[in-house]
Amino acid sequence: GNFELMLYTKSSEQRDILLNATPRKGAENEVIGVVCVGQDITDLNMHRREAERIAEDLSQLIDTANAPIFGVDKDMHITEWNGWVAKNSGFQKFDVLGNKLTDYIGKDFQNLVVSVFKESVKGNVTSIFEMELAT
Repeated sequence: GNFELMLYTKSSEQRDILLNATPRKGAENEVIGVVCVGQDITDLNMHRREAERIAEDLSQLIDTANAPIFGVDKDMHITEWNGWVAKNSGFQKFDVLGNKLTDYIGKDFQNLVVSVFKESVKGNVTSIFEMELAT
């Protein structure tokens, strides 16, 4: 199986190693040892931690922005709902996640929002547009 371990160099530098351990068998198919093949994943782990930190920073930025920010999947189910939208709509994030965005948009704006969404799904960037959010 695969497992990670920390290996320390002679100069006390830590290296992250991903190892695969495979039984080593003798002439009679009996296990006589283990062969370990490793890969140094120190840099990969460092980049992964940095990406996670950036993602957390961006998530916090979205949630605390002084502007409405929400996201939807390709079927218009809500996937993101920031603090501004929650505060100004009265609907908390946990209440709306997975629901259709159109459930929270004023009737007069639903066709426009659906049209803009369809263009965005095709890869077309849309300009700023106005919509009414239900409260």
